[in-house]
Amino acid sequence: GMTVHWPQRTATIGRVSVASPWVLATREKVGTLNWQSLMARLPAADSAASADAPPWSVRVDSVVVTDGEVQAMDRTVNPALTLAVTAIDARFAGVSTDSTQPVGVAVSASVGKKAKVALSGRVAPAPLAGVLEVKADGLDLRLAQRYLGPAAPVQIASGAASVQGKLTLKSGRPRTTFDGNSSVTAMMVRDSAGDPLLSWQRLQVSGIRYSMAPDLLRIRRMSF
Repeated sequence: GMTVHWPQRTATIGRVSVASPWVLATREKVGTLNWQSLMARLPAADSAASADAPPWSVRVDSVVVTDGEVQAMDRTVNPALTLAVTAIDARFAGVSTDSTQPVGVAVSASVGKKAKVALSGRVAPAPLAGVLEVKADGLDLRLAQRYLGPAAPVQIASGAASVQGKLTLKSGRPRTTFDGNSSVTAMMVRDSAGDPLLSWQRLQVSGIRYSMAPDLLRIRRMSF
């Protein structure tokens, strides 16, 4: 349902549901996203509105996305990397025009052929503040080969990564912090001639502490 109050200029929407959305997200060679040019062409807000009229306050109790799909392409590497993010299910609770209010977030998706990712928690958009529980299983490390360049002396023949931990976001310093654990399984690296160079069945990394702005990485323990 929907409730509107006038002249208070407030509106409350109970639930918004989106089924099977499809999005193309492209990173162009210059590093820009295809959506940036589209957003730049959107009309600006009406500056002629009365200064005495308060802005509309809108709240949506629940936004639900089911079976979404994002086709991602990165053209900054050659050949371009394409990746399908499918089976996206997302729930957002308490979405409003007041960006200081935290929004409940729960998202799960499949990445590529085998990987699964999920995150949940609460985030306030501005100023940025939030804590998210993050879990990813089966990330294909062969995708990283594109970023090593065509003349790379090594080839990532196989490998899968898993990550689990807590992601903290804030507007101060450090801006982003991750605390958690990770593992890399079935890893095989070959040299430029195709001969085995490095391999292991399982590498466990525990006690990871990573922050951005400033950048810092600490690892308590690594074990094979």
